[in-house]
Amino acid sequence: MELRGFAGSLAVPLSRLNAGRVAYCRAMLRSANLAVKFLLELAAFAALAYWGASTGHGAVRVLLAIAAPAAAVLAVIFGAVAVANSVLLTTTHQWEQ
Repeated sequence: MELRGFAGSLAVPLSRLNAGRVAYCRAMLRSANLAVKFLLELAAFAALAYWGASTGHGAVRVLLAIAAPAAAVLAVIFGAVAVANSVLLTTTHQWEQ
């Protein structure tokens, strides 16, 4: 016996309705995960800028506040912190697929 739900005026199997909900929840989790990653990256850059501004005196403060986050961005762009053939870099979570 197959239970059926209704979507509008068409009869749809409940398994298809649940699959749609699962896909929607997965997409929402993926979006939330990416937003958290982005905010953490911005916080890291802000922390580097704060460190640079609180370390030096005078013009050195401004230079360090700009150069520290810029150096981190350049390191990421040119792959100075990437680990070749790392399992960590190739592993994806179930909601990131």
